Amino acid sequence: MITTITKRKEPVIIGPPKVGKSTVSKKLANLLKCKYVSIDQNIDRIRETHFFDKTLENHLYHSKGIDSVLNYWKTFEIKALEVLFANNRDCIFDLGGGHTFFEDPVYKSRFLRILSSFENVILLLPSNNAQESLNHLTPKFKSIDEIYSLQILINNYFNEALTAKIVYNKNQTPEQTIDSIMFFLQIK
Repeated sequence: MITTITKRKEPVIIGPPKVGKSTVSKKLANLLKCKYVSIDQNIDRIRETHFFDKTLENHLYHSKGIDSVLNYWKTFEIKALEVLFANNRDCIFDLGGGHTFFEDPVYKSRFLRILSSFENVILLLPSNNAQESLNHLTPKFKSIDEIYSLQILINNYFNEALTAKIVYNKNQTPEQTIDSIMFFLQIK
């Protein structure tokens, strides 16, 4: 017996921080008259229900640096994504900048399995060139830690085949970016 698996149709908007995911996702949800669901708006609540320890986070940062904090966060981010996708339907998902990068092979596998269940994963990037994307986004950040994280994310997006649906939005208005997304969604 052959079983056909139907992929979920909701758009999942991914990309580096400050690329315009939230702005575009909110406007797209309004245009399509559906709910907007953001990992950034839900992660703290989900972390709290899964025993996130702010004291440990601070200790890791001061004793081992930003990389140890980022690794600690990933434990909760993968769970947050699973909860978010399981509990929401017929909406626009905004996955926030760093919530799509997993170095740990187990978490990465879980994340890719989640993404593979969606037909419309759309990556927003400023440009089809990694260095140009980095140059465009870097001025929007203040700390060295943020810029370091951005560089890792940009390089990840250019090295990973997370989706074939990519929208380059440098010098585009949010409305022009939405038009490009609507093309992928096959909505006129």
